[in-house]
Formats: sequence, C-alpha cells, structure tokens
Amino acid sequence: FFKVPYITGLDYDADHHDLFSLSERAPKHVTLLHSYWGTNSDETIQRLLKGDWPKKRDIIVQVHVSSLEEGDQVLKNLRKSVNK
Repeated sequence: FFKVPYITGLDYDADHHDLFSLSERAPKHVTLLHSYWGTNSDETIQRLLKGDWPKKRDIIVQVHVSSLEEGDQVLKNLRKSVNK
C-alpha cells in the first residue's frame, strides 16, 4: 500500500492494525489516522495518554465522544501527553 504513488494518508482499521507498527513502516509523507470512539479500552489511546507516542509525527487522532466537555478533556489530556 505504501508504495502506491500519490498516497498521502491512511485511515486504517485499528481493530486489525497497530498505530505503532504502521508508523514504523509508513513513509514520512503518509499521514496516519487513528479513530477513537470514546472508550477507555482503546490500548493505543492509553499508550498515547501515557506519553508513549510513535516517532512519526504525521498522525491524526480522531476522537468520538458523547459531549463537548468530554471531547475538551480528551483533547487537553492528549496535548499534555505529547509533552511528557
């Protein structure tokens, strides 16, 4: 997939692929999208919140939550975790 010309992003199925593994293989110009549906059971989100981010910087974390307040808190927590 990563060898296909003009591919600039990958919205992958987190149930079948790992952000950390993909980020090691993805070319620098390819953005990865990780979707998070607001449950605390998402292992990738838990790793990110602990400050364990991949070295790749072209990552989008899409968060689906039940309220604006919950979304605001998740965003604050993710921003803090990048600086850990």
